[in-house]
Amino acid sequence: MTNADIRKWLPGDIVFNDACYPQQLPPGEYDIAVALLDPHLLTPAVQLAIEGKQEDGWYPMGKITLTP
Repeated sequence: MTNADIRKWLPGDIVFNDACYPQQLPPGEYDIAVALLDPHLLTPAVQLAIEGKQEDGWYPMGKITLTP
């Protein structure tokens, strides 16, 4: 989770450059999913214009492997 303010994003601005995982995350393979969250409930609140939305509101993006 980040403190990104999507109200300041401009059309065509597709780069997000910030850590979005815990620094102490152990090595291993992890599923990556994205969602825009309600800041109070911390649940997905915006339907994105992409396919693959899961029932919980998150969109799977693939996997990542962290190594030591």
